[in-house]
This record gives sequence, structure tokens and C-alpha cells, in this order.
Amino acid sequence: DISISQIKYPIIEMIKKYKPIKVFTLTEKDPHIDHRAVNKFILKILKEINYKGEIYLFEVWNIFRENLPAVYEDITEEFDKKITMMKSFESQWYFIYPLLIPTYIRTKLNGIKIGVKFAEKFYRLR
Repeated sequence: DISISQIKYPIIEMIKKYKPIKVFTLTEKDPHIDHRAVNKFILKILKEINYKGEIYLFEVWNIFRENLPAVYEDITEEFDKKITMMKSFESQWYFIYPLLIPTYIRTKLNGIKIGVKFAEKFYRLR
């Protein structure tokens, strides 16, 4: 078993080492309990270390939308990698494969909003 500190302290050390100006984490509104736990865990760490940078939320799959400012990032060059990575979760195939078409449609529509082929949407928390 892995303890919380075995995960927490390497994350803190990475943040101290690389000094990111932006941190991306899952949204608390994600329906998957593990995704919500990651959100809570990361935000708690950022608060503990008094992180001053920007914080963005993303969703893996969700019918609920955040009521936060949205920003879009061109992922056209990375789109094929995204799909390959989604397919790599063989134990989750019954969840992942039904998401492939909605993922394509969502990233295509996001891309249209900023004039690119595919884009990912992020919510600015801070």
C-alpha cells in the first residue's frame, strides 16, 4: 500500500523544483469519485504550500459544467496521442471506447471556437 505522504511529498518537491506558473487538475464536479479525490488532494497541497500561480480544472467526462471562465488550448498536434492514450487503458475499455466519439466531437467543437482543428477546454479556478 502507498501512503498519502509517499504521493504528497514528491508532488510538493516537483512543484518546488519546477516552479510551474500553471497547475492543471481535475474538476470537483467530475462524476468519478477518484477524479474528485485527485482534485481535493491537489488543491489541498497547493493551499498548504501557498501556491500563487494559476490553477486550471479539466474534466475527463462530465455532464455538469463549471461556472468558471473557460480557456481553450490547441491540441491539434497532440490529438492522436490523446486518443492512443485513451485506448491504452485496456481494463477500462467499456468506459473509454464509448467516449471516443464524444471526445472527437467535443475537441472539434472547442477547436472551432478558437480557429484550430482540435482544442481542449480548461476552467480557470484562479
